[in-house]
Amino acid sequence: MSEAEHAGLLSQLARTLSAMGSAYVADQRPKDGLTELLVALDLYKKLEINDWYVAETNLNLAILHDLGHDHTQAIAYAQRSKDLFEVAGDIAEAARAENVLGVLFEKTGDLDRALVTYQQAHARFRHVRSTHTFATLPLANAANLLRQRGDSAAALEMLTEALNQSIANNSTAGQSQANAFLGSLYDQEDSPLYDPQKAETYLMEGYTLGLERRTISPLILEHLARYYEHHKDYERALRFIKELY
Repeated sequence: MSEAEHAGLLSQLARTLSAMGSAYVADQRPKDGLTELLVALDLYKKLEINDWYVAETNLNLAILHDLGHDHTQAIAYAQRSKDLFEVAGDIAEAARAENVLGVLFEKTGDLDRALVTYQQAHARFRHVRSTHTFATLPLANAANLLRQRGDSAAALEMLTEALNQSIANNSTAGQSQANAFLGSLYDQEDSPLYDPQKAETYLMEGYTLGLERRTISPLILEHLARYYEHHKDYERALRFIKELY
């Protein structure tokens, strides 16, 4: 076998392992996914390949390290993923990676940087007029940060836009996230928008959508449990906590 043929086979192996790792990530099997993705990334490095598939591998590794609460390493992988998607010319995927980066900054308490990162990711999606299933996530994430900072009016405007756009995109993920955050917005007692009934309506819309499409968002379950606990309906709160876990 020639050296070129050998390199070609290794490249194909790396892509296969990367695809398997991605499937494990989607199937919530982080240990299996980590093994496949790390081997794939090592092969890519040896072959000096830095293409779209390497970007996707880095992003999945960021997600897995986030699940393992290793946010420092997750940030490094997400940043690398964003940079590689940019080089590959895939602006929508670069925006997706940037949104993950924003989530990681938020989890580490760097809220100013998280907000800027969400805004940049949203600008990327808007620039390419993307109908990506995750196109509205950065906008909703930014709105949720503004809600936490007490800017209810701006948060409502952004979340309404995110919900309408996700409906137009037929994005279950986008609709679920927007409904969850709208529920939190209307259930915040120190907000001038406080309206528990409206909060429950948005949350149950997100839950019903998940039932219809057989993919209930953990975020919706978490917010429903929090809502019913807040209103001292502990039986319902426990139901959604059990469903979440």
